Amino acid sequence: MSASSSSVALRCPSAHKWGKPITILEFGCCTYPSASERGAGSYDIVDYTQDPPVIKAGFVRDERVQAERITRMLRIFAAEGIPAHIYTFINPEAPHSPVRQRELGIGAFSLVKVVREQYADSYSPYRWEPKEAFHAVARYNA
Repeated sequence: MSASSSSVALRCPSAHKWGKPITILEFGCCTYPSASERGAGSYDIVDYTQDPPVIKAGFVRDERVQAERITRMLRIFAAEGIPAHIYTFINPEAPHSPVRQRELGIGAFSLVKVVREQYADSYSPYRWEPKEAFHAVARYNA
């Protein structure tokens, strides 16, 4: 669902045609410009044919995009009285890296970034750090 059609689609009578309650079980956005327009497929910027996987050329981290999209959708769902759940809190398979090509968190929907002790070791201990979207959701729910 694109940003421009979100609230229109929710007001469409066919969205409620069965007379049953609606709940949005998963919605979110990745962390780069144009992610909100790419919708559910926005994670598809990771090239898994490489070992280790890399972020495709042309994509850079922009946490503001994710924060703005998520809070906008929260406001729309609330205005329509529709419960909604954000996808997702954490994605350990998409670790942060200071090297843009290895920064798999750019293509993750998570509200926090994963920082592994050893980037290349998927079993390495890790910690999470809040992204802008984490703080935006906290402010929204305050």
